[in-house]
Amino acid sequence: ALDRGSGCVPRVGEGRLDGPGVVPGEISFGAFAGGLRALGSCEAKFIPAVCTSSSGQQVLVIIDQHAADERVLLEEIQNRVLAPCSDGSPAGVTSTCLEDPVFMRLTPQEATALEAYGKQVRAWGWRVEEPPRDSGDDDAGAGARVAVTAAPAVLGVSLNTTELRLYLSVLAETAGAAGAPVGVRRLLASKACRGAVMFGDRLSRNECQLLAEALRGTELSFSCAHGRPTMVPICSVELARRMPAAGSSPYKTPRPEPRRLTAADLRRKLAGHSC
Repeated sequence: ALDRGSGCVPRVGEGRLDGPGVVPGEISFGAFAGGLRALGSCEAKFIPAVCTSSSGQQVLVIIDQHAADERVLLEEIQNRVLAPCSDGSPAGVTSTCLEDPVFMRLTPQEATALEAYGKQVRAWGWRVEEPPRDSGDDDAGAGARVAVTAAPAVLGVSLNTTELRLYLSVLAETAGAAGAPVGVRRLLASKACRGAVMFGDRLSRNECQLLAEALRGTELSFSCAHGRPTMVPICSVELARRMPAAGSSPYKTPRPEPRRLTAADLRRKLAGHSC
């Protein structure tokens, strides 16, 4: 890893790339509004590429091929699974009936959230019913006892009651603005990670370019499903081209050429040591 603060930066020949403005502190979506050109593959892990902004400014970046493909796949899966149906429920989530109801006791806060946001809970595939009270269930402070009769299934994986509790908690904290349940988002991220290009997978230059273009078209281009950066800026192409050639870096103080001793110099030195 490069630590710009310590001066450990890449070099071109002997010309350092840590001059003012050469290494950009950050890049934004506008940095590749004019294009993102892949230069090939590096060690079957990274893709050096040139971002071109709408104004023509260029920045050399290094793309993490796994993180980039994970971001692309995540957004493709999200668009397929989370797209709303006519009734508002997500298209890729099905409600699967359980063979036997799962009984659980809700906290007062969870029970309040279920009552207030029950429509959202049902839209995500959970079916929660209140069973007949047993004689031992008279403790009002213990919360409601409910039976879960159906649970959501996403891409063939069913969510359990622990995910329901977490969703109710988030609904309560966000006043119903929770979006997709955490369990669903975690599952989609896992699917994207497992299906993405891995380190060691060799990509042709054309495949690198296709991946770069796909990454450029995503909504959140700079991080993978788990928050890992998809790319890092290395240097401004224009300023890097102005860097001096090897052996003539302006960041080194030039040493004066040593002057040859003449016969007169030698006589003066000898005279100074004479008795």
